[in-house]
Amino acid sequence: MSDIKRLVNSLKRMNNNLNERNMNDKIIFGEVIEINPLKVKVDNRFIIDEDFLILTTNVKEKKLNLQHLHTYSGGNTGNSLNDEVVVIPALGVGEKVIVFRIKGGQEFIIFDRL
Repeated sequence: MSDIKRLVNSLKRMNNNLNERNMNDKIIFGEVIEINPLKVKVDNRFIIDEDFLILTTNVKEKKLNLQHLHTYSGGNTGNSLNDEVVVIPALGVGEKVIVFRIKGGQEFIIFDRL
């Protein structure tokens, strides 16, 4: 048997073992139905509240302060971009999300938006 074929077979066995141990962990899809407190309806069957949700940086609001001024020989331009810029908006009602169910359904990670 070639080295590559042995490697492929080993990876298949490892994957099967992982699947057997983590058969309750999977990817599901949901929709944000409430913001404060955060609630997500998944698979049109049940609602997960924020106590069981873990948010990745992909879905957490991210703002940057880009305030600056330009200086030139005659003075400066004054402050520009005084307000923070939203780089990643917070989740909103009606947004579709990708959710990882982990620990046999004891926790859920909101991975990203669809």
